[in-house]
Formats: sequence, structure tokens, C-alpha cells
Amino acid sequence: MNYSSIANGQAGGPADGGGAMGSSNMQHTHSYTPGVAIPTLTVDDVVEDLGFGMYQVKIVALAGLAWMAESMMVNVLGVLGPEIYCKWHLSPDAEAAISISGFLGLMLGCLFFGFVFDRYGRRFGMIMSVGWSAVFCLITAFSSRYVFLIINVFLMNFGAGASSLAAVYSTEFIPVKMRSTAICIMNFFWAGGASLTSLVALLFLGHSNSADSSGWRSLIASCSVPLFLFVALAYKYLPESPRYSITRGNPIDASIVLKKFADENKRNCPVGNLVADQVSTKGSIGNLINSYMWRKTTIGICTIVFVVRFCYYGTILQTTEIFQEQDVGSFCDLQGALGLYRCKAMCKRLHSHDYIDLLLTTLAEFPGLVVTYFIVDRYGRRLSLAAVLAGMALGYSVLFFCPGRQLTDAAFFVARALAISSFNTIVLYGAEIYPTNLRATGLGLCSFVGGCGMLFVPVVTEIISKTSSRLATTIFVGLASMGAFTALSLPIETAGLKLGQLNL
Repeated sequence: MNYSSIANGQAGGPADGGGAMGSSNMQHTHSYTPGVAIPTLTVDDVVEDLGFGMYQVKIVALAGLAWMAESMMVNVLGVLGPEIYCKWHLSPDAEAAISISGFLGLMLGCLFFGFVFDRYGRRFGMIMSVGWSAVFCLITAFSSRYVFLIINVFLMNFGAGASSLAAVYSTEFIPVKMRSTAICIMNFFWAGGASLTSLVALLFLGHSNSADSSGWRSLIASCSVPLFLFVALAYKYLPESPRYSITRGNPIDASIVLKKFADENKRNCPVGNLVADQVSTKGSIGNLINSYMWRKTTIGICTIVFVVRFCYYGTILQTTEIFQEQDVGSFCDLQGALGLYRCKAMCKRLHSHDYIDLLLTTLAEFPGLVVTYFIVDRYGRRLSLAAVLAGMALGYSVLFFCPGRQLTDAAFFVARALAISSFNTIVLYGAEIYPTNLRATGLGLCSFVGGCGMLFVPVVTEIISKTSSRLATTIFVGLASMGAFTALSLPIETAGLKLGQLNL
């Protein structure tokens, strides 16, 4: 399948009616000798040749900004429930429903936007998903009734479901050797969003003792600011992925982006006819289940995403539950709290010292990402995933011994650090193993399955842990252990592979 490229953004050129990736009248390009056959080039060839430079820095920064904004919306669920519980005098079940509606939105949103990314383009999908979240995030801040809040939280997080797909977009511009580094940098934006949420919560909620305070509205409204900022910047600066363009039969669009890529990186653009490295078909879930190897791979990735999302968001919600219960000396002391809540209209809001502890817990994500950076290339994706998930299981196991508040905080600190590390690694693995036409669909499907795990998080953290703390701990340890064994069973190691290289 031979696609012609362009020079200086115009079709036509020296070989059988087609253009070449470089042209003699362009700055920073190789020269072309008439009469010499023009070689064929894939997008991978061009990306590897042009290397990593300022162009990718801008791409990673923009995608990272989207991730930071989505992180703020997801993490705000951890502090929204206790605050609304007090303001509107909710039951524990009604409080849990707020988080469940948000996680349901994430679950359905990732599946929907995975379809959008592969059918209508990465750029359109990114702007649409973040713009959607921005609008409904602002609307959520003005919710006047419980039912409106539930609906708006669902719609707000429906857009946030595309957050993991930002990694799909950025990896399609990154050379093999820099791919894990770029994903780690993006995850620093995610961790920054989580920390920023705790800081803003401390600002708006930490110094108010009144249950009638509307600080939660200001908190949610502030989360919309980076979302609107991303939409404004993306509309002007975010390019379409050249990999997506070439697999959709648009070599001219791909060539324009790659030439700008070369110019901003101050590198010579290689000469050649741009070709697709795979058949131009639209991705679908059917493609993932018709092949035995794709089916096995997808089941493995989905299982790990399920585990990682449950443990990550479970850690967030469980931490705030412990902080909300002022008399808790250990995780085990939560047991029996559910009956107490049902018998009394007890309102226990988080205070400034709780938000400071929450901030310290969110800071755990930064060392977790440093761990990822040093192990994923040295030991491979699968072994790194297995080791991190096994470490997470050990961290949760400490809770069986009913430690005090400080050791409980330390256990959740370690668990959160390793949870974000495993999330980073499985997103990287999924982005590498799927071909371009299935990449967003595959990760979207696995994020949907992961969303099913998130739906059970409020049940475990806000109901089961107050009935049987050891049962809640067993669920965390069991799932993390299952994820570790699943990681070892993944069929392919993707470290060092070019995107789309596999054809299972």
C-alpha cells in the first residue's frame, strides 16, 4: 500500500505522481537526486529518525495537562462524599452513590471515547472529551439537589473516562527509547493534579467548620479551570496523530504534521514515500476477540486494569473514610462504624489536619513514578508490573494486624505509590502492544472493564470496611495478588518494540 507524501504542504512530487517526505527546497531536509528510486517510509521510520525534541515536549505537556485536569476531577470524589454527607444529611448508601455515579461515568466514558478516538481521530477525541468534562464540571458546582448532583457527577466523569487515552495519543509521537520516559512525565502531571486537588480542598474546605459551607462548590468549579485551559490550547496547538492519519488513508495530513515535527526538532526530514505499516481498517471490539492471541492479551490487560483501578481509587476513598472517622486509631476501628452511622445522624467533616494528611498521601504518587522510571526499561513491562502489584499486596497485608493511625497512613502511602506505578506501566504496555487502528479501542475496552472494578470501590470502602475491616483488606490483597500473577502470564514483552510492530 503506497501512499504519496508531500513537500511544503502540497501534493505532487518526483516519483510516479507522488511526493516525497523531504524536498530539496525545504530547510532541514535531505536532498533528492532525480532518477533515483525513492524509498518507502513508515511513520515509525520517520519518528525514530527525527528523535525526541521540542515538538514532543509540547505534545507531552498538552496531553499531561489533560491528564492533570482529569486527575483533579477523579480525586475530588474522595473529598466530595464526606462534605455532601454533612451538608445534605445523607445516609451512608446515598454518600456511596455519589462515588458510584462518578465511577459509572468513567467506565462508560472510556468505552465511548475509545470508539471516538479510533473512528474520528485522536485530536477530535481529546478536545471533545475534555471539553465535555469542563462544561459538566462547572454545571456540577451549581447542583442544587441530590439527584442533580448524581446526574452531573456522572456526566462530568463520563468525559474523564478518556483520560487514559491521552497516553495513546502521546505515545504515537514518541521514539521507542523515550516512550517510557514520556509516559512517566505524563503521570507526573496526573500526580500533580491529585496533589493540587488536596491543596484546593484544604483551601476551600479545611478552614470551615460550618456544615452549611459551600466550599465544595468552589472546589469543583476550580477543577474546571485546567479543563477549559486545555481546550483553548489544544484547539490551536494540538495536531492530529500522523499514525492515525496514515492508517485512514490521509498521507498528506500525516506528512504536514511530520514536516512540522522535523522543523521544530531542527532535524532533517527523511526522503521517501510514506506508507502505512498495517492495513487501513477501522478498529472494533470484534477485532480484539476474533484472534486468540489478541483475545488472550486483552483479557490479561483488562484484568490488570480492573485490579489497578480498584486498588488506586479504593486507596483514595478508604483514606478519606479513615480521616472522616475522628476516633479511628487504626483501620480495624472502622469496623462497626456503619451501624453507628445508621443509628445516628452523625456528621464528621474533614478538618485541615486531615487534608494535610491527605496531601501527604497523594504525594506518594511521585516516588511511585520514580520507581516506574527506573524499572520498566531495565526489567521489562511484565516483570515490573508483577513486582509492583506484589509489593502492593504486601502493603495492604499490614492492615491485617490492625496498626495504629501512623502505620495505617504509611501502608496506604506505599499502596498508592505502587498503584500509580502499576497504572503507568499497564497503560504503557497497552499503548505499545495494540496496532494503531485498535489502540484506543483496546485501551478503551480495558478501561471499561476497569470501571467495573471502580463501581465496587464505594461498596468496599464505605460499607464493607465498616462491617468487616478484615474482609475489606482480604479483597485488596486478593486482587493485587491476582494482578501480579496475571502480569506474569501476559503473552508478549513490549519493551523496545515499535508501535504497531506486533501482528498477533
